Amino acid sequence: ALLGASLDRDETMRRLAGLLAPRLADWAMIHLADEDGALRLVDLVHPDPAKVALGRALVARSGREGVSPTVEAVHDAGRPILVPLVA
Repeated sequence: ALLGASLDRDETMRRLAGLLAPRLADWAMIHLADEDGALRLVDLVHPDPAKVALGRALVARSGREGVSPTVEAVHDAGRPILVPLVA
């Protein structure tokens, strides 16, 4: 019901991120490709709000427009990539 409550794609993805963390992982990041193929960060979630601010700062520093090199690699590979430890 939570995912179907909005027809807005970004809002639905933000709700999905909120469902994923902390149930399946400590962190959840949702990136989408726009019509021109450009990736953008839709949401970054962690149960601890201080870590959300830190995560956003790290993502902003590590890539362009909030897209990390790992996310770009996943997009380019067209398949999931396991990152066992985020340092």
